[in-house]
Amino acid sequence: MTSSRIQTAAFLVVLVALAPCPASAQQLTLDQALEAAFSSHPSLRAAQARVEGARHDTDLAGAARFPTIALSYGVTRFEEPMVTTPIHAFDPATFPGFDRTLAQGSVGLRYTILDWGARGSGISGAEAALAAEDASARVSTMDLIERVTMAWLTVGSARAVDAAAQAQVSALTAELARVERNLEAGSAAEVEVLRASTALQDARAQRTTSAGAVGLAERNLARLTGLSSGVVSAAVVAEPTVPLPWSPEPETEGRSPVLDRAERRAEAARARVSVERATRLPRLEVTGALADYGTLDSSHTFEWQAGLQLSWTLFAGGRRRATIRSADAQGLRTISSETK
Repeated sequence: MTSSRIQTAAFLVVLVALAPCPASAQQLTLDQALEAAFSSHPSLRAAQARVEGARHDTDLAGAARFPTIALSYGVTRFEEPMVTTPIHAFDPATFPGFDRTLAQGSVGLRYTILDWGARGSGISGAEAALAAEDASARVSTMDLIERVTMAWLTVGSARAVDAAAQAQVSALTAELARVERNLEAGSAAEVEVLRASTALQDARAQRTTSAGAVGLAERNLARLTGLSSGVVSAAVVAEPTVPLPWSPEPETEGRSPVLDRAERRAEAARARVSVERATRLPRLEVTGALADYGTLDSSHTFEWQAGLQLSWTLFAGGRRRATIRSADAQGLRTISSETK
């Protein structure tokens, strides 16, 4: 909070402390209001959903560390008989089998052994994005704590002002009655009656305003906490303990979550740029497979395969350059917006 907000909160605390609270009234403490807001406010639910989504993205990026293993099997029907097994040599004494229905399957493995840091940058970027969303969730929590606390204090202060306005109306009503009796007794002038009547009308107008302020403050607190109007209309009593739905991590304890979020988002943006720039260079993969050749009603032949595959996109119509520039621009925009 800023210093002005702290001063405002302190003033509201004094008003809440001075507000009358019937002993039989149902109490809504600050802890209860915060707990209700933590369990129902959509901003926290959305923040937690973003954290879960970023966690899944991290798992997805981390899966690139492992090879891909795929199983495929298919049956194909040809118009004319087809060779059922591969031909590795021409031998007049051995003729390959032919059949119109071929059954082929394979278990293949593929693993990238060189991508110029694209995989590592993708993992680092996903982890930074997860840390940024976690910091953002803490920022949302702190913002909600501030809003609920101010709304809770506003309800108490509005009730204190309304009680004072009601007491003023009662006092001025008694004063008007006293002046009217004195006027009838001849010990007071008519101008004193007019003065007391005017003061009473002004106090009643202030009472109407204060009552409306109470209703507005209660509705605002009900909107933030998700509680019913009947619960919010109960007495508000100060409580010193403020529960938090999260506990700071050791490495972030004592740091501003806003600053931590900015740093993590900037780190994720730089990692995305590294991933896109790595596409300029070739990719080297190792492949392997165990293949099965045969038909539905004959014996099958199994063969293994292994190799290295180099892939390099030499021309993409400008898409690669545009993607890299887009990542650069987005990273610059992210860093600029977070450092404002």
